[in-house]
Amino acid sequence: MGYKRVSSKAHFEEHIQKAISSWKDNQFRSIRAAATHFQVPYSTVKARMAGRRTAAQARE
Repeated sequence: MGYKRVSSKAHFEEHIQKAISSWKDNQFRSIRAAATHFQVPYSTVKARMAGRRTAAQARE
């Protein structure tokens, strides 16, 4: 089963940050569960947690 795309880039980034913060606050047992709940790719959430920058930040 695939992911539904979030309507805009701003909302996408917001959902990624919510997934990370909710996992850090122990609301989810795994990063994958948080990513699934907020409908963002697990690989993106994991990469952001490892320090990868957004495409916009990388261009600066």
